[in-house]
Amino acid sequence: MDFIELKDKEFLEKLLREEYQSFVNSSEDNTIYEKGFLVKGKSFNYLNSKSGNSSQSIFRPLITNIFSDLESIYPGLGEQFIDITMSEIGKPGFKDKKLSDIESSINQMIEVVKSNSINMCKNDFKYFITNEISKHNRRIIRAIVDNMCVSTRLFIEESHVNKNVILKTNSITFNLDFDSDFLLSKKKWEAKDYNFVIIDGFIDTVGEIFHLLQNASENKEPYVIFCKGMSPEVKDVFLQNLKRRTINVFPVSLDINELNVNILIDFAMLHGSDVVSSLKGETISIAVRRKLKKGKKISIDKNGINFKPLIPDNIIAKHVAYLEKRKGTSSIEANTEILEKRIKILSADKIILKIDKNDSILARDVKKTLYFLKTGSSGIFYGKKNCITKTKIIPTYSIIHLLKKTLSFLKTIYTIDCAVIIRKKTGQ
Repeated sequence: MDFIELKDKEFLEKLLREEYQSFVNSSEDNTIYEKGFLVKGKSFNYLNSKSGNSSQSIFRPLITNIFSDLESIYPGLGEQFIDITMSEIGKPGFKDKKLSDIESSINQMIEVVKSNSINMCKNDFKYFITNEISKHNRRIIRAIVDNMCVSTRLFIEESHVNKNVILKTNSITFNLDFDSDFLLSKKKWEAKDYNFVIIDGFIDTVGEIFHLLQNASENKEPYVIFCKGMSPEVKDVFLQNLKRRTINVFPVSLDINELNVNILIDFAMLHGSDVVSSLKGETISIAVRRKLKKGKKISIDKNGINFKPLIPDNIIAKHVAYLEKRKGTSSIEANTEILEKRIKILSADKIILKIDKNDSILARDVKKTLYFLKTGSSGIFYGKKNCITKTKIIPTYSIIHLLKKTLSFLKTIYTIDCAVIIRKKTGQ
């Protein structure tokens, strides 16, 4: 059976005073909690501190959600939200203060930010790096920024690595799991003006690709077959002919996994072509009898497949934007990861940063830098100089968004006249 409690405004005001005191008593030092979890800073320690059951039901969920949302936008915003909120709550006589006074106080802060916001220049970014980025990460942040331009995308790969690695590429490379046996003793297979066919299926018999093998042996032209695997019999025929050098064919025989299921669509898009699919009433044997389209240049080694797209950059950009939109609306984590991998592959101008998965500070600094560069172009604000925030420099948009969120939160908690708490009876 559930128990229902009704809490009046006086109780809620008392709860706020207790929360404020809990914040004041929270340590500024780094703290290790159970299971080796390290918490840094006063705000984080406050959120991880113990509080009464009523606070856990009413106040903590509200403040924690806003904290998390702000931190996801710009690292450090959540901490500043708690600082400003607690500063307002802790003011003498605040419980009797009119809501209009709260609005006036924060709106004055917003006006200070707007009137003191300036356009960002090179020296402001240097100041940001010196004052907002961890000392041991400044060099790698500068290296990333120095190798970026407007079109460059940055991808962070977290794994167990001893050293941070920055990879800069200007080409589309498919790092996929495929059968590399067809390389034979070569390190790389390359071709220009290659014939290609993209098959959304498994090549089961030699008869299905007999016409292609015959043409390849007669005209000696290079061929690439993209497919979802093949039978041992078909593979053996390919290998025997390749060893005798009667054909110049490379079968990209993909392993079946979550990424490769949809990757043929990307192959086809970049080649300005279609996929041979039984769902369209097509068969492999009929498809390979047609005059095949030609690709420009391709290179294949054990690390991946690299080829020059046959379509303009703007078409690729539209396809990537489509995948970005799908990723943004996907509620399934596995789908989001696969879409992110496809976006990474299709982004020619990119930087891949490989970091230790336990190095949360570097990941935070990178995210902070990218957001600063993106939104700082619309204005920056020197916070500590103007007594608004502890942050020395911050994008104007970020601090205004923070102040508006803070005002909205304070309006919410100070206009609540009562709260209904539903508790589960233990043992039920």
